[in-house]
Amino acid sequence: MRTASSIAVLLLGSALYAAPGEAAPEAPPENEEARAETLGRIKPVVITGSRNPERPEDEVIHVETISGDYLSSSGSSNMADALSYQPGMYVSYDAAKGETVQMGGLPPDYSLILINGRRVIGKNDGATNLSRLNLTDIDRIEIIKGSSSVIYGSEAIGGVVNIITRPVSAPFEYKVVGGGGELGKLNVDAMAGNKVGIFSNKLDASFRQLEKYPISSADPKLMGRGFGNWQVFDQMQFQVSKDWEVGADMLGVYRRESGVNRSGTAYLNENKDSQLTGGTLYSRSKLTEAQQLNVDVSYSYFFDRYFQDFVNPVTKDVTTDTKEFYGSSLIHYNYNWMSNQSLTLGTENIWERIDSDRMQVTTVGNVPTRERTRNALYAENKWVILRDYNLILQPGVRYDFTSTSRDAVSPRIGVRIDPVRDITLKAGYGWGFRAPTLKEMNYDFVQGTTRILGNSELKPEVSRTYNAGIAYRATQRLTFSVNGYYHQISDKINRMLDRVIGATQYFVHTNVDAVESTVGEVGSELRFLKYFSVKLGYAYTDARDRTSGRTLDGQARHTGSATFSFMHHRYGLNVSLSAFGVGERPFYNKTTRLTEYRSPYTDLQFRITKSVGFNTSLFVSGENLTNEFNESTLVRPPRSFWAGVIIQNF
Repeated sequence: MRTASSIAVLLLGSALYAAPGEAAPEAPPENEEARAETLGRIKPVVITGSRNPERPEDEVIHVETISGDYLSSSGSSNMADALSYQPGMYVSYDAAKGETVQMGGLPPDYSLILINGRRVIGKNDGATNLSRLNLTDIDRIEIIKGSSSVIYGSEAIGGVVNIITRPVSAPFEYKVVGGGGELGKLNVDAMAGNKVGIFSNKLDASFRQLEKYPISSADPKLMGRGFGNWQVFDQMQFQVSKDWEVGADMLGVYRRESGVNRSGTAYLNENKDSQLTGGTLYSRSKLTEAQQLNVDVSYSYFFDRYFQDFVNPVTKDVTTDTKEFYGSSLIHYNYNWMSNQSLTLGTENIWERIDSDRMQVTTVGNVPTRERTRNALYAENKWVILRDYNLILQPGVRYDFTSTSRDAVSPRIGVRIDPVRDITLKAGYGWGFRAPTLKEMNYDFVQGTTRILGNSELKPEVSRTYNAGIAYRATQRLTFSVNGYYHQISDKINRMLDRVIGATQYFVHTNVDAVESTVGEVGSELRFLKYFSVKLGYAYTDARDRTSGRTLDGQARHTGSATFSFMHHRYGLNVSLSAFGVGERPFYNKTTRLTEYRSPYTDLQFRITKSVGFNTSLFVSGENLTNEFNESTLVRPPRSFWAGVIIQNF
């Protein structure tokens, strides 16, 4: 009877969605009924909101969690796949930028991507290509929507996505995944980990491949970019004592892309090679029962080469090289200085350097080079005012001073209250900023009859963000949530026509625009009949340029998602079916000076996994089952099917 009423409530609740993914218990219950009840109670510890480990029932900054189990069952193989089905997060497809995520209705420039809390460098036109990051043995992904500059600094205006890798917990662990199928798709992943005494280490190597694919029935010469993506990740830990852990993370990524595009009547082969390497040394120490100290030192290097080979003897081929260097140090201190208050203090120091053919030349014959330093201090205090109602206040502030631009101050305040047992209310207000990039300050390159110039006088973009939400747990199996966000961004950097000399138009980067975005999200999750679960979500987004009054390019007003899962541990069967829909997307035509709307589209994917014993499972997957793609506005692989095998001992 309760199950029937729950289903009725869900259907009446429209397209509602709850935070995806929950941690599994250490030892599975004996039957599916008990397991479903347990999953409803257990929540993972989260760290992204304030860099401190927190239980969800204590968090003030709303953090959504996607568990590793959910990622494995859904069949997602890279970050773009994983985030496509999350409400309020729109993954866009662009030939130059790759697959990028938009949060809060804002462009990809305002989303910060982290791995274990450290920045992922190597952006194309301000955006991180998510398909470059393979999803291999991930513990969870944590997502903050809304400004988080008080903790993470520049770019964390729309939100933060933190990929958290899984540590080794047994003397010997292994996992091998192999699969392939249509479009020349090939996925191979091998992981081995061991834990002996105070030492543990995990090495993970993966390779993904997709061949070039036709994107236009009218023009068979046009080909979407195929790729080969290699990734190696090593995670090492030493438990020096009960209260002190040191370790190191090392990441290496190499990606090669190739496709055929068109410029006017000419065809060109586009090739793109990129390399990302980085490492972090860290220390986690418990100084006393009330004090913790974390220290991180990181270094990253990114190389990007873009080559245009025009298929005619007249047009000159173009090769562009960019190298980025990034070093950072972080000292993060937390002190529970009263029974109901916790103080966080931190300092972050960043060094950046970029070498690029697309920047102003200072010395003839040398590759243009620019560098800068960014330093920051931050503080945050968590105050439990009323324990009976879980009333918690969390104010914080960060001060950033940069060697090449103006300083930035980023305050934030959040509040949480549980007026009754099964209802949680959260609200917050914060400032954010995005520092102008070294490219935006120093650009100097020609593109056809256009010359793009940087501006060394650029100011940081600044934002004001408001958010509020309510979560309601109707039963142990049925939850609802409603969240709203409002962003205002001023001094937005844009390329503006400065002058025309002959046939050449000169565009200069200028702080000229203002943007506002309003987002409403609703969602629900239901687990029923022991083995089934359904997650539904809908987001309404109104994002516009306040200067011109136009809606922002590419941002759909309506998006929705749904995931259906069937999981039967006794029979070793797991079925996942996911879908999302994207409404009309506006784009401004600079020639006609009119806003054009791209057609809505839907996406559907499935994955079926069956255990066959001896630590072995077989799977089959289908992607883009609706087969929606085109040459200009939706450059993505067409419908494909693939299958493979998983061998693992954990």
